[in-house]
Amino acid sequence: MILSGNLALPQPIQGFLDERQRKIDALPNYEEKIEEAKNLWKKKDKTKFEEVRCALCGMSTVPRQCHYCEHSEADEVEHIYPKSWYPERTFLWENYLLSCGICNGSKKRDRFSIFDEFYNEIPLTRKRGQSATPPPSGSAVFINFRKENPLDFLTLDLKRTFCFTPRINQDDRSRRRAEFTIKTLDLNRSFLTVTRRNCFNSYCSLLKQYVTDKRSGTLGAGDQERKRDNIWKQCHAMVWQEIINKREEKGMEEINGLFRDAPELLTRPPFYFPVS
Repeated sequence: MILSGNLALPQPIQGFLDERQRKIDALPNYEEKIEEAKNLWKKKDKTKFEEVRCALCGMSTVPRQCHYCEHSEADEVEHIYPKSWYPERTFLWENYLLSCGICNGSKKRDRFSIFDEFYNEIPLTRKRGQSATPPPSGSAVFINFRKENPLDFLTLDLKRTFCFTPRINQDDRSRRRAEFTIKTLDLNRSFLTVTRRNCFNSYCSLLKQYVTDKRSGTLGAGDQERKRDNIWKQCHAMVWQEIINKREEKGMEEINGLFRDAPELLTRPPFYFPVS
């Protein structure tokens, strides 16, 4: 999911998160922090977290859409860095995404890996009953959808499979991050690829109709803006973005010609916020 921006939380809700996080950070050792994070999360204020969900919805092109698969309705606040390993991020606003139960509970869960200083991939695992020890230092392998554009790492096949694969001509570390993220989230589930194909056809139809109306002179300024916004607010926004990214490739000549007549569709509408 390409997020439309990083919105700030209302101050009372941000203060609530900060207060909960301070309780965890004040504890003297890692095991206690893990246990406190677990307890505080279990007892979190549902009313306040509904506001957190609403803020996360405001960063989506489609309300309540999963930030990972862009398909299912999302109602879970997901930790990018798992709270079972990173208690210091349990109530960190920047560590949250909106996720569906499949992506959060069945797919990603606590799966996480880091690169060590030699770029070896270290999976974070802990056996049942094993004492909790902090994860080794290193950078995340999993792509942070909150801070990174996933399409800087992934590419979508728009001609045959509608599967995500690592982008070509990128460094080995980025390729491995793409592979890990695709595998962890199972982004190429069969129903997702079918839906992406359908969305591709829908986007192409909307693009053709927009250009047809524009050429006929029937689009007023207000209608043009409304229809442009409507295209950018469809489901599976990464499909639309990849149509734009790949418009000059072989086999996309018709689509590229349509964009030449409607270059305003290449630019995100003003309802998007800059990602920080």
